[in-house]
Amino acid sequence: MSNEAAGAIALIITGLIAALWYWNECIRRVPLEDFGLDNVKRVLRWESDARRQEILVRGWMTSHDWTSMNRNQMAAIDAELKRRGGDQAHESKR
Repeated sequence: MSNEAAGAIALIITGLIAALWYWNECIRRVPLEDFGLDNVKRVLRWESDARRQEILVRGWMTSHDWTSMNRNQMAAIDAELKRRGGDQAHESKR
């Protein structure tokens, strides 16, 4: 097999993997039930009212939506811990 053919095959395989990742992460619609309704409600508390309503009405999210909402929640929790004075909650458990 020539170097050009091997390069073309490698490029095709890489492109397919990237396309599958993009499809799964950004396009595929996942019903809210697949994430667990309790988990969805917990994470949606940190979102704006408009965003919360949009997601609940349409009844699905992408994996990217789910990941970004979890990151927003973690950022809000970190900010609240810093506002309260750092790591005091963890120190009281020791």
